[in-house]
Amino acid sequence: MTVSRAESTRNHADRVSLHLLLARIGAALYVGWGVLHLIAARGIYELASSIPDGLAHARLEQGGLDLGLFAVQAMGVAVLLNWRNDRIGYWLNIIVVGAVDLGYVVLVIVPGHVPASLIAFAGPIIYVIGAIFSTAGLLRRNLAISNQ
Repeated sequence: MTVSRAESTRNHADRVSLHLLLARIGAALYVGWGVLHLIAARGIYELASSIPDGLAHARLEQGGLDLGLFAVQAMGVAVLLNWRNDRIGYWLNIIVVGAVDLGYVVLVIVPGHVPASLIAFAGPIIYVIGAIFSTAGLLRRNLAISNQ
């Protein structure tokens, strides 16, 4: 059975479209993660303003700023790199966003400072789903490249 050149090109285009679709869903989820964490960063900053000036106040402000910067980084990488299914963008968000969420789970949820609930795990859930789509997109891309 022979495959025409047009059919082969169409099959390749379908594979390319699928890997980009998967990567873009992952990118959109990382943007959602970023928005959620910008809201959380604002909450941390507001918490800082509720306590007197001093080291604890300053450290809370720093924590809010750091979380906000991680959120902006995740969104920037998602829009500029993950959207195009870029390998470096994939690893940047997998590692950075994963580390931020791991710290949250280990330092905030596990000790019971925030009760474990679906709302408390919203960020990590969005991260895991985004990572799954990003991984599927990257694997599909690599498969398409190896089949050329």
